[in-house]
Formats: sequence, structure tokens, C-alpha cells
Amino acid sequence: MEAVLEEKNSCTGCGACAAVCPLSAISMKADGEGFPYPQTDTGKCVDCGLCRKACPALSPVELKRGELYSAIHSDEGERLAASSGGAFQALAATVTAEDGAVCGAVYDESFSVMMELSRSTEGLRAMRGSKYVAAAGNEECIKKAFEALKTGSKVLYSGTPCQVAGAKKAMEILNKGRVPEGFFSCDILCHGVPSPKIFAEYLRLTEEKKGKILSVNFRNKDKGWEKQGLEIRFESGERYLAGSAEDPYYILYFAGVMLRPSCHQCPYACHDRAGDISLGDYWGNEDAEEPQPERQKGVSLVMVNTGKGKELLKAAASLKLLPGDEKSAYQPLFDAPTRASASRSAFFGCVEQEGAEAAIKRFGRLSAKDKLVKKVIGPLTKRLGIYKLAQKVYFGKRQKLDKKDSV
Repeated sequence: MEAVLEEKNSCTGCGACAAVCPLSAISMKADGEGFPYPQTDTGKCVDCGLCRKACPALSPVELKRGELYSAIHSDEGERLAASSGGAFQALAATVTAEDGAVCGAVYDESFSVMMELSRSTEGLRAMRGSKYVAAAGNEECIKKAFEALKTGSKVLYSGTPCQVAGAKKAMEILNKGRVPEGFFSCDILCHGVPSPKIFAEYLRLTEEKKGKILSVNFRNKDKGWEKQGLEIRFESGERYLAGSAEDPYYILYFAGVMLRPSCHQCPYACHDRAGDISLGDYWGNEDAEEPQPERQKGVSLVMVNTGKGKELLKAAASLKLLPGDEKSAYQPLFDAPTRASASRSAFFGCVEQEGAEAAIKRFGRLSAKDKLVKKVIGPLTKRLGIYKLAQKVYFGKRQKLDKKDSV
């Protein structure tokens, strides 16, 4: 067998195929853009078909939806350290308090993003915070999670919807057709996963200018939750902090020029979700119980999609739930996936021909139109109370143009 999927652009890199292969015939290898894809050792493969059964693109998981809430962690320190309101830490600590295990994304020593399993407080802290990079090692994390489940432990599997879908499908195969009772899943509302290759190059260039990096935080709240910035701390004691209209990596991320191809046709960009619980930012809670400036500490969107999700949320005593509704919880990704930039091919072409440094410099800056939208029109619509309407009009128009261009 040459490939699990014939259509490469449908592959999310979830690693489910590699996790279930009984002969370890499948490994995940990065392509020229830096994204991992399954590679089959034809000398080992006996074409048993388990990889295809585990692939969520070939055999989709059932998506569900339920109640939603805005939520904050009762511990202010946890809330401030989180990307939004601290919901993940509350749920994860609930599982580890019962000697369970949690799977999530962490930085390794070189700031590559890896999926890891942990039972410790330190391990959960490493998973805290958004990481705008495609995570590697999901296949190994699935295997570790299944081993933990076999001992009777509960496992909370957190990740992007495609990672969670892959983990669920793999669990069905490994557990002979049924997801283990102790397996809980939590997916995030995902804009898309950027190339690890580009992030590594961005960090290399940053270290050349500033020295050794000690920490990376994509969602610093020093200027408030709504004005989050990318924070990098250096061994010299210096600190870099820049917002989404200033930092080149942030600009590339939100422009959609360096996301995995499958992100632009994501089947999970909708209200129906892959996880038992879904987490994101509750941007639209202006009328919630908690007024400004407290809201600037961050508020989580919690979507409870299954009975297991309700069970886990009920046990999370450190999570304070506030009112929520679909109108105020709206995000563009509920309507459609992030569109691919018209400059995506040019960006990666520049990476290949001139190097990542040249591509980051050339494409990692805002056009005059984008500056107007981010710095003037966006803030103005918020003050006028029509921000969500403006989002729907803006993103809806872009999606129609994309469809027209593809005809």
C-alpha cells in the first residue's frame, strides 16, 4: 500500500493510522512545507486495512452539539495564565485529581510543539496556553493514552478537532470497536495549524537578533485579553511583545498563508463538534455577569457536546459557569474553514526558492487595506456594537469570492 489517503490535502496529520498499525509500518514524515504525513514501509505492510478504518477523513467521527457557557477559573492566577478563562486547566486538574492522565500540546527544549501525556501539575502547566503551530507526536500520544486506559485510568485527550477525531477513531480500533469508557475528549476552536518549519525558522531568526529564547507565549494578556500579544522572553532578560498587527508570524498566521492544506477544507469548522467538550474564547460576552475591566482577564467558551462532557464539566468544581448563548458565542469558524490566502503558493514558493527568512520578511507584513481593517474598522465596529455583524458580512463575502474564484 503506497498511501493511506489518495488525496493528500484531506490528510490532517492526526497520526491515527500510525497509532493503530500492528506492524509499525507507518511513520509520520514532514513534507517540504514542514507538515507531517503518513509514509508506509511497503516491506512491512500486509494491507490489513486498519489504517484506513482509523482515518477520520475516510471514516468520519460523529459530530455533536449541546449546551454552551461562558466560564472562568475560580483561581485568578490560573485564569490570568491561560489563553482565555482557564477552562482547560480546570478540566485537566479534575482528571489528574483522580490519578488520571491528560494529553495536550507542550513545547520541547527547542520550542517545537509536541503532543504529550502527563499526570502531574507541572505537565498540565506546560500544556497551558494556545500554541499556534502544528503539533507532532499525536500517534505516540494516542498509544500512551491507550496504555493508560488499559490500567483503568481516565484520560482527557485535548487537541485540535482533527487530532481528537483521530484519537477517537484510533481508540475504537485499539479497543476492538468501542471507545474506552474512561476516554474523554476536548477539542479547541481552531483557526488552523501553521507550519512547524516556518515557526522553527521564525524562532531561529529571532534568536539571531535577540539571543537565546527562554519562553514563548502566544497569548500574553498584559494589555488585556482582547489585545493579546506574542511574548518571547530571552536569556538576556529582554522581552519581546507584539500584537497581531505587528508581529510577522502572527500576520502570516491570520493571513492563512502557512496553514496545513487540510485546514482550508476542515469538516470541523461548524457548530457540531468532535470532542465531548469544546473550548475557545468567549469574545461576545459583553453583557455577561462580569463587567469590564474584569473581563479583560479572559473568558472561556465551553461547549458541552455529550453526556461524557456533562459528567466532566459537573466534576470541575474550580470552573465558574456564566450565561452563554449561540448568538453571543458566534465565531466565523462556525460558518466555514479559514480560507487559504491567494498568496499561499507564492509564500511557500518563496520559502523553497529564496528561503524562509526572505518569505517571512516579504509576506509577514500587513497591506494598507489590512491595516485599516485591524486598526480602524475592527475597533470601530466594536464600539458601535456591530462587530459580530461585521464579521459575518466580511467573512461571508470572502467565502463567496473564494467559491467564485474556484469555479
